[in-house]
Amino acid sequence: MDAAEALDRLATVGDHALKVREALSPLDDPAAVRHVLLVLSGSRGGSSLLYELLARGGDMASLAGEHVPFYRLHGIDAPAAPARDDRWGAADLDGDGDRALKVSRALLGEARVGRGRVAPGDRSAAALSALRLALQWPEIGLGFEELCEAFQCAARELPPDATSDGNHRAVLLRVIDRLRTAGHRVDAGYHDVPARARARRPDGPPRPGFCVEEPPFVCPAPGRLPAPAELGHVPLLLKAPLDAYRLPLLKRMFPAARFTVVHLTRNPAASVNGLWDGWRSNGFFSHRATDLGQPLSIPGYTRTGAPWTRHWWNFDLPPGWQRYAHRPLAEVCAFQWASAHRYVLAALSAPEPPLPIRAHVRVRFEDLAEGAEGRSLVLRRVREAAGLPAGGPDGDPGPAPLVMATRAPRPGRWRERAEVVGPAVRRPEVAEVARALGYDPAAEEAWT
Repeated sequence: MDAAEALDRLATVGDHALKVREALSPLDDPAAVRHVLLVLSGSRGGSSLLYELLARGGDMASLAGEHVPFYRLHGIDAPAAPARDDRWGAADLDGDGDRALKVSRALLGEARVGRGRVAPGDRSAAALSALRLALQWPEIGLGFEELCEAFQCAARELPPDATSDGNHRAVLLRVIDRLRTAGHRVDAGYHDVPARARARRPDGPPRPGFCVEEPPFVCPAPGRLPAPAELGHVPLLLKAPLDAYRLPLLKRMFPAARFTVVHLTRNPAASVNGLWDGWRSNGFFSHRATDLGQPLSIPGYTRTGAPWTRHWWNFDLPPGWQRYAHRPLAEVCAFQWASAHRYVLAALSAPEPPLPIRAHVRVRFEDLAEGAEGRSLVLRRVREAAGLPAGGPDGDPGPAPLVMATRAPRPGRWRERAEVVGPAVRRPEVAEVARALGYDPAAEEAWT
């Protein structure tokens, strides 16, 4: 099955998923969305952690993970982009003005309020997981209803005392085990589950030709379905680092919304180190560079015996990426970090921003990672910017979840690779962005 065939099949699955969603509760029209809370950051900047902490609050709608698969499902991807990178504006839709609304309608079908526990017979949770699994493994070949039934069966078999934390992952792992037993090509190693619950992540991408969702694959946690017209009153929470290059498209997707923008920063050394780990982790495959006419030869990544490292770019694809197809990996990572933040800074300082911005706030991952007090401070600042009560429905943000991590977090871990990371982040074009974000390269020794 090639990419076109898989996307055609997924379009059918997506249509069925939307029908199931509408049967559970009427679905809001994208034009009804009045407030989008948008997290912008570089890749490996901590946005997954901030997203999950915000989604727990219970007074905003969020998705299972990033909305990038819904872009790809509707043909909004680098191979179809005029510049063959992650930039995409409203003018690039070739007169198909409805396509942006189709994307937003598809992702609204996944929107839930808060995070919860999978209950036996919960059709909403089963539908949420079934759609994501189809996006992750488009060649499964099972119908949407069959996938829903598989998740409902797995939920009914969980012990009654199964905890809410990880309950949805336990259900997913049961479904994957049964699919593998039935001969389907799925592998829990590509999912964002605790290492103890899966085998080592396999080498290479989950399939050789394309990925709809970038691994590690999210494990959808259920939540309450928004009531009809609720998205006219509560924020819709979105995050995807590549949205730094797609702000005009987001405006087209939610034409009646105003945006609260959260600019999440992290010092370049820690970010580049995290990107380095991600590139070498057998995950985060995003774009097949050879399909874009640019094979890769990246020292530190491309290697003999791993043919996918000549083909697959990882993480976002900034403008000018072709110039880095043969540069050392640390320089590639520093380029990705600087490009994303440069675009965000330009958008927020423009006389006419590409989005209707109601408020914006800059927060630091270093504060988010400082413990409960730091998490509470960051969440309070974000919620105040969004016009929400400071503490949220539950008040305490709780422990920090471990999401999309390649290694256990530890302050200053980048210093283990300082001889590689340091020169890359001191390059003038990277240092300039660092200073603009408040990270003085002269004070590098204080970065955590």
